[in-house]
Amino acid sequence: MNKHYYLTTLLICILTVITHANNISVNSLSFQNKDTENKTVEIKVNITWDNSWKLTEAPGNWDAAWVFFKYKVGNGQWSHVKLNYDQLDAGHYALNANIDVSNDDNNGNAHGAFVYSDTPIQQQSVNYDLSFVWNYGANAVNDDDKIKIRAFAIEMVYVPQGAYHLGSGGNEKGHFYKYNGSTDTDTYYVDSENSITIGNQSNNLYYDTASINHQGDQTGVLSESFPKGYNAFYCMKYEITQAQFTAFLSTIDFDDATNLIRKQEKGRNLIVNTDSVVYSDQPYVPIQYLSWQGLAAYLDWAALRPITELEFEKACRGTQTPVPNEYVWGNTLLNENDYTTVNEDTKSESISSNFSMNTGNANYKKNSNGTYKPYRTGKFSGYSTGASLTRVQAGATYYGIMEMSGNVSEKVVTVGHEKGRVFTGEHGDGHLCPDVGLADVENWPCNDTALGSGVRGGSYNRSKNLLETSNRKLAARNYYQEYRQLGGRGGRTAPTE
Repeated sequence: MNKHYYLTTLLICILTVITHANNISVNSLSFQNKDTENKTVEIKVNITWDNSWKLTEAPGNWDAAWVFFKYKVGNGQWSHVKLNYDQLDAGHYALNANIDVSNDDNNGNAHGAFVYSDTPIQQQSVNYDLSFVWNYGANAVNDDDKIKIRAFAIEMVYVPQGAYHLGSGGNEKGHFYKYNGSTDTDTYYVDSENSITIGNQSNNLYYDTASINHQGDQTGVLSESFPKGYNAFYCMKYEITQAQFTAFLSTIDFDDATNLIRKQEKGRNLIVNTDSVVYSDQPYVPIQYLSWQGLAAYLDWAALRPITELEFEKACRGTQTPVPNEYVWGNTLLNENDYTTVNEDTKSESISSNFSMNTGNANYKKNSNGTYKPYRTGKFSGYSTGASLTRVQAGATYYGIMEMSGNVSEKVVTVGHEKGRVFTGEHGDGHLCPDVGLADVENWPCNDTALGSGVRGGSYNRSKNLLETSNRKLAARNYYQEYRQLGGRGGRTAPTE
């Protein structure tokens, strides 16, 4: 959708971007109240999505939309919009919703905003009219510049501050435990963001390794700055979809975009570029063949960050007492029957037979009916039973995050390598390195080698053991090349007052 608005002498060409995850969309962009003295203008927008919630009882969390904007002057490159931040009143407005922003550049500018319900709701569609203050002067945009602007939205889930257990007390490969010199079944309790020492001394965090060591070097210190999952953070509700990734690719240099696309078509990987246009025939399906370079670039561009493997376990288990060898839905029951599908390749793709009402539903090797391919994001949560699904039926984590067991394997920051342990949770700023089109955030795992990254969660073409919440078999494996089962998601440290 293209529209043109004249605001004094500022020409705005508006492009609305709908980001496919679970029907989230941004619509009806317009501008008002341009202030040429303070170099600000209000961006008005409508946003809708399905299956939203805000709970007052356990787990006491909510889902949200991470909303951000890109602009370009004339035929220039796309750049990231700087929204206003003010601790007292940033000037943003929402009807029936909260808007939270952070002082991302320490100069009164935010790189995006979290939008969520201002009242308790349970699993319903939401529709919000929003207004954001753009500090266009901070972006060096002049009053009479001709610009284009795009809006983006990503569904997120709030993971509240709280203590939790690392490890389940089970026998997962490479699982975390508290070292006591004799057994490996004592879970490690994380009750602050204080530093953590890894090693085989009493009460330290520890893990064992296998003959093929993809679990880590069993040593090191996690500083206070390393995100451990105790403090509140947001995590993407779904794995990154092909629609989201192509929206990203369409705003960066075409040659840089081409370098991040796996041309091989296997599974359901159908992102292609033709005549300088990037698109996907499977927009609702997670991206496959996602390299660390690709994930990091996407998260930097979206002003998000990778999550750590500690945050992965917190997002799955929450504050609950662990069950040995549990999956992300909190028990060891897993549906092993082959699924069949209806409406494949559409946003309403769903399970038509063998959906389990009693055991956890997930997409992995044994129940893939021999097809070995990822499902539409949110496919299990979209199954219609005439009533709300349970966490087990939806295959959801304690906080309502989807597909963290199975579908595609997810890249995280590992504690098993020094390049991962120096991670401080710095957010992306919306801009990539101009020379190579890759992430350039300090202390993120290496672009070239992927050292400092690893994989958790299992996938559609792997065995059920990898689906276990505490399984660390590949937690320090630095996949620097693309493999068909690899995808990912991102997160962001929650704003504070």
